[in-house]
Amino acid sequence: METTKQETEEIVHEHHAKPIIKDFNDLEYTRRELAGELYEIQKHASNGSALANCKCIQEKHLLGVRTEAAEGVTIATDPHEKEFYAWLSPWADKTLDHVLNTLDQNNEAQERAMWGTLADDTREIRHEITNGTFTPPNPASKRSYLPKNLTENEKSDAELRELLSRCIRKAEIKCCGGPTKDYSQCECNPIAICRASVEN
Repeated sequence: METTKQETEEIVHEHHAKPIIKDFNDLEYTRRELAGELYEIQKHASNGSALANCKCIQEKHLLGVRTEAAEGVTIATDPHEKEFYAWLSPWADKTLDHVLNTLDQNNEAQERAMWGTLADDTREIRHEITNGTFTPPNPASKRSYLPKNLTENEKSDAELRELLSRCIRKAEIKCCGGPTKDYSQCECNPIAICRASVEN
């Protein structure tokens, strides 16, 4: 049985006459806004739009992260979460400076690598918010560039690990266009190349 036009109007009228009003939770709102801004940075930095001259990361999203995080410092009740926001707000400021400085260089390879790193970093930071862990992560740009499974020789030799790490960092730019954990789209395998290189 279909609803008549009059019945539909009555349902709509009743719904608007008795709206469901939830209490506003400013902390939950801030968390969602931050996760949203970080997701937008991650998306635009990784889908090619930032490289194609979309300016929303530097003109909008990083500013949003900075201001929302600064607000989070004032409203978070948990000291651990408060410290996280106190770290995140200046991180967004420094990252904005880094993005603008890199764009001023007008070097596509450098810019491509920067966007790749920023996509990885914002994903890791966003997960800290959505998982409720609120621990400043070791962003991908500062991670140790080492294979997940070290050989016995690599485990026992710190100098070898350092050589391997430096080599992989450079090889990811050459083989993959920038830092990445997914080598499936790379022209060569940075780990394989560097293991062969440092062992010789």
